[in-house]
Amino acid sequence: MSVMSREFHSEYRQGNLLVKPVAGRLGAEIEGINLRSIDPSDEELVASIRQLMLRHRVVFFRQQHLSADEHQQFASLFGEITTAHPFLPGKTGHPNIFEIDYTLPGVQYPRYEDGDDVKYQERGVSWHTDVTFMEVPPSISILNGVKVPYAGGDTMWSDMVGAFKALSKPMKDALRGCTAIHDGTEVQMVVTGQANVDTVGCFMTGAKPPSKTRKELGEDVTKLIQSGGPAVLKAKHPVVIVHPETGEEALFIHQGFTRRIVDFSKPESDALLKFLFDWCTRYEFTVRHRWTEGDIALADNRVTQHAVVGDIGRSERLINRVTIRGEKPVGVPKVTAPGMTFI
Repeated sequence: MSVMSREFHSEYRQGNLLVKPVAGRLGAEIEGINLRSIDPSDEELVASIRQLMLRHRVVFFRQQHLSADEHQQFASLFGEITTAHPFLPGKTGHPNIFEIDYTLPGVQYPRYEDGDDVKYQERGVSWHTDVTFMEVPPSISILNGVKVPYAGGDTMWSDMVGAFKALSKPMKDALRGCTAIHDGTEVQMVVTGQANVDTVGCFMTGAKPPSKTRKELGEDVTKLIQSGGPAVLKAKHPVVIVHPETGEEALFIHQGFTRRIVDFSKPESDALLKFLFDWCTRYEFTVRHRWTEGDIALADNRVTQHAVVGDIGRSERLINRVTIRGEKPVGVPKVTAPGMTFI
């Protein structure tokens, strides 16, 4: 069995690092390292951390308390840092850091419920993979727990390699070679004022609200779309991808942005996606991280989904995110039976 697909149920050492698996399928805490002290020229250590991320999909470093600059410096060890978000602003003075502030929805939500302060937004985020509506989604997400509630607000990840592997052979064969549409225009429409903010959008997801007016932001996004720039928020990706580093097959769909499998009729696609969305987030494919202030999470965006549990009430929760440029997802060829030809 490949080391990348092995289940882990006990702690072990890799060099000077102590690795403590959190769940059997994915997720591990790494001890014995101060992320501030990493020498960028220590290629062996950086490669070791990367290997642990590939093996466990997401790894956690407790109470590192990195500043914004240190957060970016650590992230840069794993590749080229991208801008914070395709159309939402980054942290003031740090355009490559995306601030996910869960205080904002609770403050803003009553305004869209006729001033009824009793209807308080729970501020959770459903299962998704970051910005897959782009032609080249980020490969890695590095999260920094800046403000963390005493209880609640956990983040969950699911293992898309394990979820695909557990499907039956006929289902796997049916999905290989298929293509799905990923669409981020719903969020973009909210930000630019073309849709209702209480349905979806920056306030509901915890994203920092734009510093520009909606009209100004809408004009900027329109110009980018017309020029073919990064705000073109639809992309087609394989339903089953090959991980560029491990060679593993993984599902690459999620309820956040995946809208249609183009190889099937719409009713068939809707039913199949509903099954897959539920399947991928079964308990056995997930890990749940309870944040403490200063935690760093290093997650493989290519083979995981994540979700935020909306149980923090009126507590503050601020998570900063830096993403690493990825590569265009590569699919798996369609499997056909001997002697059969698909036209």
